[in-house]
Amino acid sequence: WELRTGKSQRVLPPLLDELGEIDVFIHDSDHTFPCMMFEYELSWEFLQPRGILLSDDIHTNDAFDVFGEVRADQFGEAYSGFGYALKSK
Repeated sequence: WELRTGKSQRVLPPLLDELGEIDVFIHDSDHTFPCMMFEYELSWEFLQPRGILLSDDIHTNDAFDVFGEVRADQFGEAYSGFGYALKSK
């Protein structure tokens, strides 16, 4: 485990390139629509089939619903404001 700090737009792309693939992604950073969509879209490209994207504060704006409708095979609210999106392929 290694802590990396900074804006996700700067830190996340090289981290994901380094990892190559991920099974789980958890969003709990800046809850603006642009930041959430950036993290969702980028992490989705590295997420393995049957992987899961998790997000806190999904009711802050409609980014999670917009993303889920277009990209996720299944998505919803696991509990109060915490969402999940499953990737089957």
